[in-house]
Amino acid sequence: MKQRAFSLLETVVTLAIAGMLLGIGGMTFKGFEDKIMFDRFCRQAAGLFQEKIRSAAITGKRVVIYDQNRQGKLEIIEDDQHESLKIPDGITVDTNFNNTAGWSVGSDGITSQAFTLRITKMDKGKKEYEKAYSFLLSWGKINEK
Repeated sequence: MKQRAFSLLETVVTLAIAGMLLGIGGMTFKGFEDKIMFDRFCRQAAGLFQEKIRSAAITGKRVVIYDQNRQGKLEIIEDDQHESLKIPDGITVDTNFNNTAGWSVGSDGITSQAFTLRITKMDKGKKEYEKAYSFLLSWGKINEK
C-alpha cells in the first residue's frame, strides 16, 4: 500500500502563499488603525469644544481655549481650572483664532468669533486624512465639513 503525502516543495509553496497573505493583512490593518486613531482624536477635539461652549452657556463661566500645536496640546482654561487634550504625533490642529489671545466663550455662551477647526494627519509630507469642523456661535453646534 502506497502512502501519499505532501512533498517538500508543495509545503514550502503553501507556507510562502500563507505568509504573503498574512503580510498583506497586517499592512492593511495598520492603515485602519491610523484612520481609527485619527477619527477618535477628531471626535475628542470637536466634543471638547462643544462641551465647553455649552458649559459656558449653562454655568455662566468664561472659557478660553488655546491651540498649543508646538507643545502638542489644546489647552482649556475655565474658571482657573486647566484642562488639556494631547495632540497625537503626526496630527496638526489649525484654528483661525489668535494663539496668544485664544478663543473664548463668554458667560452668555457667545463666542469671541466664529471659526473652523481643521485637523490634518500628515504622512511623509502628504495629507493622509483631514477633517474640518465649523462652530456656530452661541448654540454650541458643530458642522463637519
